[in-house]
Amino acid sequence: MTRTFDLETLPEARRLLGRALVEAAHVFDRPAKTMLTAPHPWDFIYTLETNDGARSHRIEFHLDAVDDSLRALVTWLEGE
Repeated sequence: MTRTFDLETLPEARRLLGRALVEAAHVFDRPAKTMLTAPHPWDFIYTLETNDGARSHRIEFHLDAVDDSLRALVTWLEGE
């Protein structure tokens, strides 16, 4: 499933929260891939493409291989 979010189209409170979560997750500083060393066939691979106008970055990851800040961003995006 592919989902696209434009934070600028969200109401202000949700837009500010989304930006805060992107910043807290340091999305632009992450390596292109963060995978489990021994994934199971059912481990979902997330792809997150982020663009703030000046920068863009694409990361792929297993949710269990990343820290809480990126997990929080994914949880928020899945709830939107």
